[in-house]
Parts: sequence; C-alpha cells; structure tokens
Amino acid sequence: MFNKIDFTLAAIFISDPRSNDLFLMSSPVPMAMLLIGYWYFVTKLGKDLMEHRKPFNLEKVMVIFNVAQSIINGVMGFQGIYYMFDKRFNLACEVVHDSYDPFYVRVFMVLRKNYHQITFLHVYHHIGMALGTWLIVKYLPGGHVCFFGTINCLVHMFMYVYYFLAAKYPSYKSVWWKRNITQLQMLQFFIVLVHHSQALLNPDCEYPKYLLVIFISQNFLMIYLFARFYYKAYLAPKKDKPIDKVKES
Repeated sequence: MFNKIDFTLAAIFISDPRSNDLFLMSSPVPMAMLLIGYWYFVTKLGKDLMEHRKPFNLEKVMVIFNVAQSIINGVMGFQGIYYMFDKRFNLACEVVHDSYDPFYVRVFMVLRKNYHQITFLHVYHHIGMALGTWLIVKYLPGGHVCFFGTINCLVHMFMYVYYFLAAKYPSYKSVWWKRNITQLQMLQFFIVLVHHSQALLNPDCEYPKYLLVIFISQNFLMIYLFARFYYKAYLAPKKDKPIDKVKES
C-alpha cells in the first residue's frame, strides 16, 4: 500500500527525466501560454479580426493539413499497435515503466468565418487533450494510457481522411458515412471507458487510481457531449430558418 502511495506522490511532484528535453516539455509555461492564446483567439480575437474581412479561401491549406494529419495519426496509431504487441502490452493493467494540430483546425474555422463549428465540445476537447497529453508525457509517460493514445490516433486517421475528401471534393461533405465518423468517436470513448474501468476495479493494478478516475470521468463527459452533438446534427428535427435570417447569411 505504501509503495503505491509513494508512486502516486512521485508521479505528481516528480517529472519523468526522459521528457525534459522534448519540445515544450521543460516548463508548463509555454503550453499554458499556447492554450490561453488558442482559447482567446477562437472565442474573441479571431472573430474581432475577421469582423470586417471576407472569409479566407483555405482550401489548399486544408487539403495539405488533412493529408499530413492522416499520415501522422496513421503512423502513430500503427506504432502504438506495434508497441503493444512487441512489448507484450498488458491490456488489463499496464503500469508506467520508469527509466498540436487540433488547434489549427479551430483557427482555420475562424479565418473562414465558420463560427457555428466552434462549439464548447470542440474547444474543450482540444484544450483538454493538449493539457492532458502534456501532463501524461511530463509525469507518467507510457503505461495503461497508451491504449487510448493508439486507438485515438487511428480514429483521427479516418477522421482526417474524411476532412481531406470534403476539402478536396465538396460533394463528399454530405456523404452517408459522415455520421459514422462521430459514431466511431463515441465507440472509441466506450471502449476506453471499459478499458480504464476494469483497471480501476482491479485491486492488483498499480497504475495510479486517481488518474483512472479522471480518465473515466472525462470519458463520461465526452460521451455525453458527442452524443448531444450527434443528436442535434443527425437526429433532431430540422427547424426552418426565418426568411430574414436566411437573407443575412
């Protein structure tokens, strides 16, 4: 019991030396500045700057960005699969072995004046993922959470393939499998929820319980937010817009 307590305290107050030389990892200040700047730009500054400007045509930029994201997430996802099989990853409980793209998507939305796409779900999700990833890499790299990182990269690989097709070929924006991307994201959170829950309920699992509680609570929140988005986007009855609103748009 005391060993587990010592491990948890060390995880909170002592960073992993392997991450000290990584980009943005030496201090929390750069990441905090980026997150604050990102939040301020997409919620206030960006809209003010674009108020009297025409939307930017970022089609080519979006195509290149989405192709790059698909490749990067695919490589990282398959590397995660290789790691789990090559290192005999324990899906039941993998302890820690001691020894920024989504931002651009929201920025593009501001520059293109697609403000309706900048929702609480997107902003919270991206800030939370960036902050959570930084904390994990800084203090507890590896371990049980690698499963989530792997499946998340694979899901984003498919997601950015769709974004690429939608940016390159406008007819793909309304393809029937568009909603399946959101379904895949929700399925991801259900799988990760089960994965974390069984480790939390395992008394012999030495992965920090407080982290599992945080991960599980976040999964519940993300399932709720994505389900609400899915309902509003695909299931809720469509309301006719007033004529004056249509003219203004």
